[in-house]
Amino acid sequence: MDEAAAIRITPSTVIRSAGQAPKHPPLRRIAEWFGRRTLRTQLLLLVNLIVGTGLITFLYLDYRQGVRSAIHAKIASLSDEARAIAVAIGPLEQVGSSAVQHHIDAVCTAMDQSESPGHMIEVRIGDRLLRSHPSLHGEAHDPVLSESESRVVGRASLEDVRVAVSEQAWGAVRATQNEAAVRAGIIAASGFLGALLINFLILRLVNAPIRDLTTFVRGVGRGEFGKPLTTGGSAEISYLAREVSAMSRELGARERDRQRQLARARQLQQHLMAAKSANGDCCSAMAFEPADEVAGDFAEIIDLQDGSVLICLADVSGHGIAAAMGAAMIKALLLSLDVSRLPPAELLNQMNARYLDASLPEGFVSMIVVHINHARDVATYASAGHETCYLRRHDGGVTPLESTGSLLGMCESADCRDAALPLNAGDTIVLLSDGVSETMNASGDLYGRAQIIELLATPSLRSPAQMISLICDDVARHRQEARRTDDMTIVAFKIDTRD
Repeated sequence: MDEAAAIRITPSTVIRSAGQAPKHPPLRRIAEWFGRRTLRTQLLLLVNLIVGTGLITFLYLDYRQGVRSAIHAKIASLSDEARAIAVAIGPLEQVGSSAVQHHIDAVCTAMDQSESPGHMIEVRIGDRLLRSHPSLHGEAHDPVLSESESRVVGRASLEDVRVAVSEQAWGAVRATQNEAAVRAGIIAASGFLGALLINFLILRLVNAPIRDLTTFVRGVGRGEFGKPLTTGGSAEISYLAREVSAMSRELGARERDRQRQLARARQLQQHLMAAKSANGDCCSAMAFEPADEVAGDFAEIIDLQDGSVLICLADVSGHGIAAAMGAAMIKALLLSLDVSRLPPAELLNQMNARYLDASLPEGFVSMIVVHINHARDVATYASAGHETCYLRRHDGGVTPLESTGSLLGMCESADCRDAALPLNAGDTIVLLSDGVSETMNASGDLYGRAQIIELLATPSLRSPAQMISLICDDVARHRQEARRTDDMTIVAFKIDTRD
């Protein structure tokens, strides 16, 4: 006797082939999002993902195995039925085909459609094919002796009689689903309780110490050095806490030393920036507001032996310590030249040649030099790519002092040119660095040069100190709580004519 049974069950999932790797941008976004989470969140996500994935995988494999077992059991049952029918057909065949047909219809009628949905019998006796009537199994299709994804088949043969009994596969699967649902509920509840326990341990043993350590490190980032740090947790976290605490003490010592050095540098720079004039027939004022502890701006008013005055303002690119060293270099280069003999343009051209030899390739300087003659009736200025400065007339008019050459340190020749300005008593020369006009508020809006001109045109202004105070206050109102991003220097010099 020959018997065979087969079934093919495929899950309704799409399996990505090895050559179809997921696109990188989604994975990168997921990795970036995960990297921004806290360690507690990362651990909880990983643990829950691993536990959940393992649980789902186990339930899926358990369900698949249950379905296979149910299908194989159903095939065995149908095969037994097919053998019983094949044995019964021998005597019935002698009566006639109608007796065989009646028998297989009676068997189908006796089957419970809820337990054996779509029960069908096919009998082949030699070349004759008999089938149970479609109305008995609720289907109107033309079955064949073959298997499909939706049906299970049991077969048997005896001499020239071959019998195939088939049913819908979902009948066997449904019973397995009910059993799998009960098992899944029990396993899921156990897994949930286990995940809760793991999450609780993570929060107690990892989250609290890491939170304390994170708070401490944030304090170090804000400059809170040397505070004690005590954390619980594992030996590894305690070791990390001790190392971070030692690092905080070391950073505190270094910061105190750095502050002492910066204080000395600030005192030196303020000394270099001292605006003075020995002549009693004029007055001057200066505002100096570094973006950092020290600045890259340099300004000076020099009284020359012939009674004339030289006003200088330089702005080194960048800010901070490197820019402050550049400003000190500009001061040294200026003192090395004969400022009483050289006109402003030649002074800047010679400084450019020396600055090229002494500075780094990326170091640039803008600078303006104004020479006021002894009679105080003419000023000559030259500007090496410097921010627009101004001559405020005694009647409130404002004349811009534009650049007359290129930045120092840009190329071998700054190509600066002198420009003459007629002066009258009460006129005021106002020099500024670009930190004034380029001051930004929290929205990124620039203060701008138009606002400077409008303030300088205020009729009530009399002294340089008033002008500088008005500009500084207005710039501060514009900036509000925004961080200062560049050094700001203003020099004002008021003219009095000599008899």
